[in-house]
Amino acid sequence: MKADVPNQVDFPWEEYVKAATQRGIDIDEAKLRALPYQVTFSDSLMKAYGF
Repeated sequence: MKADVPNQVDFPWEEYVKAATQRGIDIDEAKLRALPYQVTFSDSLMKAYGF
């Protein structure tokens, strides 16, 4: 995945919309962008970056 930057132009939103709709999820780019999300880092990743 690409970096989390608000209104990032080169984020592949359409790819995610296509993947979701192929799985029967009725969503468009605006709805997808509005969804809340949470990122969870593994212990090994946190250790690697000194967290």
